[in-house]
Amino acid sequence: MRKIITVALTAILLISCLGILPSMAEETPGGDSVVMLSASENSSAIVLPQIFDDNMVIQRDRPIVVSGTCSNGSSQITATLGSQSQTSPITDGAWSVTFDAQPANKEGQDLVIVAGEDKYTVQNILIGDVWLCSGQSNMQWKVSQISGKKYKGMYEAIQDNTMVRYFLVPVAYSNEPQTTFKEGENVYWSIPSKSEMQNYGAYDFSFGACLQESLDIPIGIINASCGGTQIVHWLSAAGQSYAGTVFGDSFFNAMVNPLEGIEVKGMLWYQGESNINLPSDYTVYFKALARSLREFFNNPDMPIITTQLPRYEADEYPKWPQFRLEQWDIAAAMENVEIVCGIDLGSPTFELHPSDKFEFGVRAAELTLNTVYGMEDKPGRSAYPCGLTVSENGWKLGFKNAESGLVWKGDRIRELYLIKKDGTSVKAKGSVVDGTYFEITNVSDDVVRIQYCIAPVPDGTFYTENGLPVAPFDLRINRVPELVITGVSAAGATDGKIGGLDIGFEYRAANETEFTRLKGDEITGLAAGTYIIREVASNGYISLEATVEVPDYQEGQSGESPAPSDSESSSGQKSGGCKSTVFAGASLIALSALLGGAWMTHKKKH
Repeated sequence: MRKIITVALTAILLISCLGILPSMAEETPGGDSVVMLSASENSSAIVLPQIFDDNMVIQRDRPIVVSGTCSNGSSQITATLGSQSQTSPITDGAWSVTFDAQPANKEGQDLVIVAGEDKYTVQNILIGDVWLCSGQSNMQWKVSQISGKKYKGMYEAIQDNTMVRYFLVPVAYSNEPQTTFKEGENVYWSIPSKSEMQNYGAYDFSFGACLQESLDIPIGIINASCGGTQIVHWLSAAGQSYAGTVFGDSFFNAMVNPLEGIEVKGMLWYQGESNINLPSDYTVYFKALARSLREFFNNPDMPIITTQLPRYEADEYPKWPQFRLEQWDIAAAMENVEIVCGIDLGSPTFELHPSDKFEFGVRAAELTLNTVYGMEDKPGRSAYPCGLTVSENGWKLGFKNAESGLVWKGDRIRELYLIKKDGTSVKAKGSVVDGTYFEITNVSDDVVRIQYCIAPVPDGTFYTENGLPVAPFDLRINRVPELVITGVSAAGATDGKIGGLDIGFEYRAANETEFTRLKGDEITGLAAGTYIIREVASNGYISLEATVEVPDYQEGQSGESPAPSDSESSSGQKSGGCKSTVFAGASLIALSALLGGAWMTHKKKH
């Protein structure tokens, strides 16, 4: 069903514009003026997209397309970038050239366009990685708005990094795609300095500076953000179609569409506060956003680094914790989408725009360095539950992305709860075991969920040794299916059957890692040995697993095995009176005791 969405975009624009637009560049860290060419130096007959400006960063390792117009009547233009030259005919006033891809280059080079007697020059171009940074007010929040001596000092340490270049898109919206940014606004690539930095977004500038320091290449940051916007406001016409949404004015049209034709490495995204009470719609919109932006930038595998909302509580945001969980599920289900967990960041004093943007930016950069650039020494994804097994003392909760080891900070467990069938909760008791599991010792048969850091402003103390917090989770527990041994094949293998199917199950040999999905409800041709069986878990579930022993039948035995007696299970082992349809006997597991083995992969990556 298509939805008609109307928003007070004018009000959003007026609020967001207060104090966010940059002043003209005045000085570089050395005190020299930033080069801004005058109209007399560049011919007005030759026009380039506004993003092609002095001090820009062009994306490395991809063909460089430069398009523009020329109105002086010439038949062709000649374009030179560094040592490369290309020519293009001028057709109906338009021209386009493509230069070969270049590796990263910290030495400035010029782009020169010549048509007849007219000339246009873009100076001091660097080649590196370009990141689009978008969202609402926490992406827009400027360095000058950060309070606290501690945080200000962090930005002073990176203010002279001239290998980061920053392009701030002026806030505007339109009901039609635009080719230029808001009329009357000065747009330019800025070189960091103490004064220039004050107009940068605090989150994306620290992100870019951290990337630059680790990669040692130029980094270009394009900030296109506006406070108070919902995710639908950033959808192109194609994105609206993918989401089944129709509306008029769009910030995409006026702030992103003028970037058409350039290449970017990826996108950093911090948005969601304005969607907080509509989490069920967010998944649809985010998928549409990702798909449409990847198409727009002609980058089908473009990495997107999204930001999980941190600690915050207010009466107008009752679904804040649930929205955080949906953000995690979205990232976990999508290829090339990562999520920055900041459940230990944000303000416990109820500030919607917290000042710890620097830590957030560094954490986003380290996640990007790990997952996008393959730097395994950097902290990557936050740990998340991926398995539930049984120990002598209770349950062991296993975690993915915990290779550095789990650690519980503080003197007691906080924010980890067991939820029972009747809706009551008890604090989980236990400890970290071997840096790999958290062993819960107060389990019971009526526990149906395990929750961690679900409060709006939690005080979680569960981390990995690399300093990352364990991500919030709310997991429903699947029960293990029953197994019936139905027969023996001539080859000496066992046919097994899973009863009570409702979603689907999978199995693997105990000494293997890959599961095989059941076709229907039969497991056939199993050799003797130990097997793990589990329900295929959907998002938000964790599956208790069953360990079963397939007996070693005598060679030559075949056909259907005889029905077991009351005292003998279908595996040929004594059951002690247990029904043969339930795991019974010394080598099988009792379902009623909720025992399981090994692992369950909650989702594809997180």
